[in-house]
Order: sequence, then structure tokens, then C-alpha cells
Amino acid sequence: MPLGNSRKYGFFYSIYRRMRYLRYVRKLRNMKARELRRRERRENREARRKMKAQRNAEKREEQEKRKLSGTPTPTVPEPEIIPDDDHQLERQKKIVDLEKAQHDRIVTNKAERKKRTRRLLRFFLKVKVRRIKRWIKGINRKTLTDNIQKFKNAREVRREFLIIAANSTAMFLISFMVILLISRLASGLAASFFDYDTIMRYDRNYYLIRSDEWHADSVKLIFSSAPVLSLFTGFLCLIIFSKLRQDSTKIKTVFFWAFFHGFTMFFGGLLVGTLFNQGFGHAINWMYVMDTGKLIYAIISIFALLLMGFLSVRSWLLSANAYYNTLNASNRRRFVMAQVLWPFITGNLLLFVFWLPGRSDHHQMVLLTMLIALIPVLLRYPAMPELYFEEKKMHVKLSRKLIFTAVLLMIAVRIVLGIGIPL
Repeated sequence: MPLGNSRKYGFFYSIYRRMRYLRYVRKLRNMKARELRRRERRENREARRKMKAQRNAEKREEQEKRKLSGTPTPTVPEPEIIPDDDHQLERQKKIVDLEKAQHDRIVTNKAERKKRTRRLLRFFLKVKVRRIKRWIKGINRKTLTDNIQKFKNAREVRREFLIIAANSTAMFLISFMVILLISRLASGLAASFFDYDTIMRYDRNYYLIRSDEWHADSVKLIFSSAPVLSLFTGFLCLIIFSKLRQDSTKIKTVFFWAFFHGFTMFFGGLLVGTLFNQGFGHAINWMYVMDTGKLIYAIISIFALLLMGFLSVRSWLLSANAYYNTLNASNRRRFVMAQVLWPFITGNLLLFVFWLPGRSDHHQMVLLTMLIALIPVLLRYPAMPELYFEEKKMHVKLSRKLIFTAVLLMIAVRIVLGIGIPL
């Protein structure tokens, strides 16, 4: 029979306890190692101090003996050894020998290091000169003409890439602004249920109440309403996109980016909130969820973002019917980079400027979690089959209306929410 009351823990909590214990043991070992190093340094410092004091005392004694004997003190005194006994003589000789050996070793190492540096530099220069000679020998009129022709032919490819990237970036920003306004309004309306005065700003909502007026119900409703409504909006945008997926309109990508933003606001907000206690994390904390529960929420969030990315690969490729008649190996990589990755990078940079002169660390971290959902898209698209769309000739055109709408919406939101909207 087991002795005492043996308490049983869950699987994840046992792993968490074990990790805590291992971290505690590692901390103790580091503390002991640091203490041992400090002790060694103190002992070495004390030994050097005593040796230096003894050497100074012997030097002063030697100077006194010279003064008494009438012998003038030399300008550059040599380290003469006048021992009191054989033991002190042997010790002084060892000290002199050690100092000389250390000096010789330092000089030798410095010379070897300079020699090695000069040898590596000569080798590096030889390699560079050899490569330049090969490159010059390989250049002839035909290869130079071919390279110039390839660069001219790629001008159309670069133009298509920039046009698709500009259109997709504009749709990325439009969808984010819409989701941002919906989330701000949802939190403000939730605060009005508890008679909290709210000011909607571009970086966050400001609640004009005292700290002691917060309670569990208000915190859970206010800080969870925005992610939940964003998730619901993302579902609606996904339904709209599924209806327009076969059409050759560019506007459908706005709904697909809104779907990504809505899901990222929920699952990315859950991930960032449980890790950094911000936004959605306030509602989790007021639910009194333990560390194991937060870890489970973070794992579920990452899994949901990855699953969203895996299931959206074909939809991203189908959105190419607004630009091409066929999506094959020659233009597939270019399209995915311009339609997915480039708007994500450029959109985040533009939103960083949008938050200036302040900043919104929470929204920036939540937006960066979208990369978890985009990684499966970037990994799976080469394995997808070729796609054939409508037979009518498609042209890659810049949508000035989308770009103008994105710029106008960003400026309007920044100005209006920069002043603040009271609720």
C-alpha cells in the first residue's frame, strides 16, 4: 500500500511540474557555479595582492640597504634577488621565470596571430582575383547580349509582380481597417453595457473609469467581444469569398484577406494574450485559468492558424483567375509571392507607419502571428497541380480604385480615431 497521500496530476501539468523542477535545479547549479567562480577570483586577487605587497616590501628594504651602504640607486633597477633564506630565493626565481615565460608567450602568440592574419588576407585576395579573372574571361559579346536581352524580357515579369503586389497590399489594408473598426466598436458597445465611458482611438480603446470599478464580468465581456466578433466577421467574409471564388473579380481577395484578419484577431489574439497578458489575455486571466490551461490555449491557437493555412492554399491559387488564364510552374511562384507574402510584409510596414507617433505592440504582435498561417501556403503551393481558368484573354492591370480606397481609408481612420470617438 502506498504511504501517505499520493496526489495525482494530469499529464500536461506533470510535464509542467517537471519542467519547473528542472529549471529550478539548473538555477541552483548556475548559482553554485557562479559562487565558485567568485570565490576563485577572490582567492586569486588576494594572492596577487599579497605577492605584490611582499615584492614592494622587499624592494623598499633593498632601497634602504643601498642608502645605508652608500650605493646609489640605479635609474633602471634590475630585479636583483637578495633572499633571506633558500626558500625565499627559490620562490623569487619561480616568479621571475613565470613572468618571463608569460611575456615570451604573449609575444609569440601576437606574432603568430599577425602571421596568420596576413596569410588569410593573401589567400582571400588570391581567391577574389582568381574569380574576377574567370568572370572577365567568361564575358564575351554573346553572353553580354544574352544577359541584356534577359533583363529586357523580364521587365514585363517585374511589372506584373509589382501590379499584383500593389493590388493585394491595398486589399490587405482595406480588410484590416474594416476588422479594426469592427473590433473597436464591439469593445466600446460592450463597455456601454456596464455604463463605462469609452473613447475609441486608433491604437486602442480608453475606458474612463477607476481601476476599482473593473470586475470579472466586465473584463471578460469587453476584452473578448472584439476577438469573437472578428471571428464571426471572418466567417461571413469566407462565405462571401466562397461565392465569388470562381469569378474573375479582384474584389474577392478583400474578403479572403478579411477572413485571415478575422481569424488572426481571434486565434492570434488568444496566442498573444495568453503569452503576454494583453488584450484577449485579460479575459483569460479573469477566468482564473491555470498555466497549464494557458499552454493548451496557445497550442490550440497555433494548431488553428496552421490548419487555416493548409486549407487555404487552393483558394489562394484560385484567386489568380483575376490575372491569368493558366497558373502553372512558370508563373505560380511569382503569383504567390506577389499575392500573399509581399502584401503581408509591405502591409505590416505601412501599418507600423500608421501607428506613429505612438505604437500598438499588441496589434503588431497579433498581425505577426498571421505568418504562422501563411507558412503552410508558402510550403504547399509548389505541390499543387496546374490550374486553368476562363478562356478569354486576361490582363494584369493595376486597380487604381482599390489603391485609392486603401489610402483614403487609412488616412480617414487615422485622422478620425486620432482625435477620438466617445461612446
